[in-house]
Amino acid sequence: MMGLLFALVTYQPVAAEPFSAMKELQQQEGASYSAAIVDLQNRQVLAEDSADQNLIPASVTKLFVAGLALETWGPNHRFETRLLGSSHLREGVVEDLILLGGGDPALTDEDFWKMARELSRKGLKRVEGDLVVNASRFGAVSCNVQDRCEARQASRNAYDAPLSSAGSNYASWSIAVERQDGTVRTRLYPFDLPEIAFDGQVESGQGGYLSARRATLPGGQDVIRLSGSLAPKRNGRMLYRSTGNPDLQTGLLFKAFLEEQGITVNGTIRVTHQPPAETTVQLVSHRGESLAESLSAMMRYSNNYMSDVLLLNLGVESGARPPLSVADAAQPLQAYAAGMAGNSSTLFPDSLAGLRLLDGSGLDTDNRLSAGALIALLDHYYHENPSFFPAFLNSLTVPAHARGTSLKKQDADWLTRLAVKTGGLSEPVTVTTLAGYMRFRNGGWGAFAFLVNGAPGQAIPRADIFEAIRQDLAPYWKGTANHSQ
Repeated sequence: MMGLLFALVTYQPVAAEPFSAMKELQQQEGASYSAAIVDLQNRQVLAEDSADQNLIPASVTKLFVAGLALETWGPNHRFETRLLGSSHLREGVVEDLILLGGGDPALTDEDFWKMARELSRKGLKRVEGDLVVNASRFGAVSCNVQDRCEARQASRNAYDAPLSSAGSNYASWSIAVERQDGTVRTRLYPFDLPEIAFDGQVESGQGGYLSARRATLPGGQDVIRLSGSLAPKRNGRMLYRSTGNPDLQTGLLFKAFLEEQGITVNGTIRVTHQPPAETTVQLVSHRGESLAESLSAMMRYSNNYMSDVLLLNLGVESGARPPLSVADAAQPLQAYAAGMAGNSSTLFPDSLAGLRLLDGSGLDTDNRLSAGALIALLDHYYHENPSFFPAFLNSLTVPAHARGTSLKKQDADWLTRLAVKTGGLSEPVTVTTLAGYMRFRNGGWGAFAFLVNGAPGQAIPRADIFEAIRQDLAPYWKGTANHSQ
């Protein structure tokens, strides 16, 4: 793709004032914005306004995590989860079975099934002692933002999931609400676990409003408190809520998969942050999905757990020792972004001086990025990483394939010519961001970035901001900005 020769493209002046929709939004709503549009073929700045202004970026922060992860490990890298025995497997028995977390951000039920099945094939029938979940790669990770700290006790969301090198299912419970024989039933998916209690009831009725709150009791037990109703026309729904203890969750789920394979655990589930003893015996080494696959899921669903687990892995790779903090692990990310300022061809060199990256997910509202900094990353990948660019591009979302409705405009060019990452926060101010690549009508490549921060106490609907962005991008594919060979 990158080896092709493209004809030089010259853009005629845009008929409408650049960023006229953004300026109107600024006047009407008091919003601050940073915006830039560039032609990547000839590295020409087509339009920019406050491109060096640093604002709260929200989830477009994940673009930098994806970029550094690809350059650190490559798209085919797979994180390894190891199953160890405290003793050799003899006559179908080990003393303790240890799940050593390898920081896989995409460890899920499917991986548990594969690992349990492999243990069964090796002849394991019984764990005489405990199932030990070992999260020593990161150590005990402290919560880095208020939402994650509060989620240790209770949560109504999944975005605030706690972090661990041994976490699974994105540190969230999957709750199935199903209609069976006229009655609404609730259960955990894929297994009901006796250790996880349900409180409350979901009715079958009008309205269809469901409330699910996970609370963690002082002893560490998660309780799912449900209320509301399932609309008559719906046969079921899946709800996702963060767990209070990701390591215990991993132990409970993996034990259920072991039992499904006929492997019993006589002891308890135990969690440790200490490295395993050198005398342990490896029973199974399991490699998860590729980094390219993980990045695609992380960006598509804007998964905060995955991005910050990747960040913690980057911290380990740079030499950080457990216990890790998100802020410490973010230092290599900060250095990676700031290092782009040393490239003499950076289009907006001043934009990289004041950036601040304190996490990988964008949850931290003290993060600061500008449109120019995002353009630097997009330009860097397009021009300087031909081997990794396909994986980076593939991690972005084409609006026509977006899960939500905010990007779904009745504009064929908007729906199909963009590959983007969105970002959004509602506090302390409205934050809506969009950055990525676009294809011009002649087939050339462009890059763009928009960061919009609302005024305090003045909420702005995301759909309105995306519509303003669409209007300001439209001249560059609808002919108002003319192309000539």
